[in-house]
Amino acid sequence: MRELFLGPAGLILLGTLISAAGAFWGYAKQNHFENDISLKSQLLLEKNKEIARIQESIKLAVTGEGFCYLSLTDENRSVDKQKVMLINPGDYPMYDVNIRIVDLAEFSEKAKKGKISFDSVGDIYPVGEIGPQRALLLLSWILPDSGVKDLNIFFSSRKGFLRSLSDYGK
Repeated sequence: MRELFLGPAGLILLGTLISAAGAFWGYAKQNHFENDISLKSQLLLEKNKEIARIQESIKLAVTGEGFCYLSLTDENRSVDKQKVMLINPGDYPMYDVNIRIVDLAEFSEKAKKGKISFDSVGDIYPVGEIGPQRALLLLSWILPDSGVKDLNIFFSSRKGFLRSLSDYGK
């Protein structure tokens, strides 16, 4: 029996046992490596979802979810001089806000005379930033005694561009 373990047959048996142990050790190591990769893939997927949420939040914070508008302080319009408020009803600030107000009667008059260009008609009010759920006193208007004043009001910001056609009068 001793010759069985010490001879060529013993050497073959020893090599087989060492090979089997190496195969099991390699399998265990590879299984551990694959588990690590799976865990890291899960973590990477969670981080990608978090990044997407942050990007959406940044997009909303920069561009906002709505647009600002103008409002008169005296909605009944019983006073000749009205204060005009710029209102941001959204939950995020608005950046690079500009307002251009064009009196359509003035525009029509200059158009008839052929003296019209982009900057020759209307008033531009560079507002800049307006915080969320804030109102900003923009200007004072004297309302016409009779009839209405037809205005084109253009809003622009990082979010985009909006045009409003409004009638103001007593």
